[in-house]
Amino acid sequence: MSETSEILRIADGWRTTVDPGDAVLIGNLLQAYALYTDAALPDQLASLFTEQATWDGSALGYAVVTGRDAIVGEVLRHADPAKPMLHLPGPPLLVRVDDDTAEVFSWTLATRHSDGLTKPFIFFSYTDTVVRAVDGWRFASRHLHLTLPRP
Repeated sequence: MSETSEILRIADGWRTTVDPGDAVLIGNLLQAYALYTDAALPDQLASLFTEQATWDGSALGYAVVTGRDAIVGEVLRHADPAKPMLHLPGPPLLVRVDDDTAEVFSWTLATRHSDGLTKPFIFFSYTDTVVRAVDGWRFASRHLHLTLPRP
């Protein structure tokens, strides 16, 4: 399945919404991912994923990895306190699969502050599968899609 068709398949389910309380929690999950990534907090970042989650960052030259530890290692391998990152996720499009699973599409803008400049600006999106856990929602998969060519 092409990236565009994966995104549009999720968009086609826009009428199949999740419970409003779950929508808030899933939106919080996406925001927490951005905050924990930007702060390079491995334990907190790991807590957002299921044990066997997958993460695909190949669109930006990262690996496709499985498991919390591998995901955290791959996501945080580019963290550099001297060049802080900022991820700005947009509001999610949430589609209910069943009571315990939802598919999510979201836009993200990311940048760094380096040498007194904020650069580059990278636009991408994620398609996610999230699953209900005892204490909230967790990523079962995250797939990054490059929206515009890298600067």
